[in-house]
Amino acid sequence: MYHTIRYAQSWNPPHSNAPTSPHHSNIYKRVVSRALGQSVGGTRSLPEFGFAQEYEMDNFAQVLRLESGCNFQLGSFAASPQRDPSRIYAIVISIDRYSSYALRGCVADALAMVKCLVQVVGVPEERIQTLLGPKDQHDADVSSIPSRENILSALRSLSPETDIKCGDPILFYFAGHGSRYTWPDPDDDKDLGFVEALCPMDRDTVPDISDRELNTILSRIHHTGEHPISIILDCCHSGGATRSSTVRTVPPNSLRAMLHAGEEDLKDLLGHESILDKNWRPDLDSHVIVAACGESEFAQEVQVAVREGAGYRGAFTKALINTLRSGALREGATYEDLFKALVPHFSSQTPVIAGGRTKTCLWYQN
Repeated sequence: MYHTIRYAQSWNPPHSNAPTSPHHSNIYKRVVSRALGQSVGGTRSLPEFGFAQEYEMDNFAQVLRLESGCNFQLGSFAASPQRDPSRIYAIVISIDRYSSYALRGCVADALAMVKCLVQVVGVPEERIQTLLGPKDQHDADVSSIPSRENILSALRSLSPETDIKCGDPILFYFAGHGSRYTWPDPDDDKDLGFVEALCPMDRDTVPDISDRELNTILSRIHHTGEHPISIILDCCHSGGATRSSTVRTVPPNSLRAMLHAGEEDLKDLLGHESILDKNWRPDLDSHVIVAACGESEFAQEVQVAVREGAGYRGAFTKALINTLRSGALREGATYEDLFKALVPHFSSQTPVIAGGRTKTCLWYQN
């Protein structure tokens, strides 16, 4: 079970131990030999990634990092380079037009976020990929809608083969519905907690994207490219069946279908821990999450004045952008500083930060 955290503590994983299986051992020998300069023969309610009691980084990830051109020092990581906003790569996803439980302010949030990233942070427009839920699904370019496949494809595109280089910061923003699933299903013997999910635009016909699948993908992206990854979520995961168009949560579908679909998607990801395992543990060290609210709260939409009349925005995204534009976050500001700056903006929801790197500088800071 994942536990909501309002204020995350720093946490450092132990170094990996040498594996015992022949295949893993060969990979490990490649890591050690190459790190020492020797030659060897042969030849990437809130999906809360929770508190991990233990974590062992895949040896595969070390090899992938070497092969993608990243520096590696045996027993330690090379110092992170200065962050250049022009090297940030952002994926911005928003969905208003769900077949059921449509929302009204998510696309406006995404457009405002893109504008803020370009004007305030300094991210080049060509390094921002958007998937926006259209007013009418039938009028949209199929490749640009936030379907399950397109969201996962956008994440898969974050590889060394693209213009994304080792150490480049990555920002993932999502505004839409979230959901919460009981783990295991109610007909099983024991209730071990919850699995939370992001809801793609086509969730009526395909499974949601579980926090387990998302965590696994982000962990591999981070460990293969040493990317600082920031996740911003304007959605909630109460699991309640509300029909309000101002609350960003929907009832769950099938847990088993979602997890099995995720496991199938991850089958080519060498060495990943099965997300079907009841003892699965998240990788907290690969990213920081900034989310709209806690697990029992609702991410609200609020009415705002626009040129054409009344419109809607996510209360969290609106406060986040206002904070980024205000100048309150000075050079060297951390995620904890952002959390402290956001809290006074809310009365009915409390932002959440989670992850093992909340004391580090924000995604655009040095």
